[in-house]
Amino acid sequence: MDSAGAVLEVEFGDLPPDPLIEGWSDNLLLLLGDLGWMPATPRVLRRTDGASLGFEAPSDLLLTATEINEWAWARAVELTGGTPAERRDAAQARISQLANEERKPRLLALESAAKAHGVSVYQVALAWLLERSPVMLPIPGTSSLAHLEENVAAAKLKLTPEEWKAIDALKS
Repeated sequence: MDSAGAVLEVEFGDLPPDPLIEGWSDNLLLLLGDLGWMPATPRVLRRTDGASLGFEAPSDLLLTATEINEWAWARAVELTGGTPAERRDAAQARISQLANEERKPRLLALESAAKAHGVSVYQVALAWLLERSPVMLPIPGTSSLAHLEENVAAAKLKLTPEEWKAIDALKS
């Protein structure tokens, strides 16, 4: 995947792989639709005894995305003769509540600023810290020359007033 998402590692056991994967994908898309999420492309990486099942999701809702992924798998297992899964309406209600508790739009503002400047979230955060106070000097740790170069480049990054306000709101 090219961005944040949820990946579930599964084993097929004695159940047929193709109907399991198809069932997971169908149920994933149904629940995402029920929740009003943007359409996602289910991703499957098959192995001999199982698969990695994933989809891209908002970075501020990764726990919720994991719950969606696990429910879709449990439902696929049920439909191929396995243990019964939570009802879809119950799963939708539970997961919707979880999403409301987890949602962090401020994190998305930080990521948006990073994308707009073509830098990492860490560089934006460091630039914000450096710009915030002339008497405070953050000392970020670094484990490589590349990290050191990123930290130095952050000092040259200038945030727009809108980005500054959005990131400043993160502290409250």
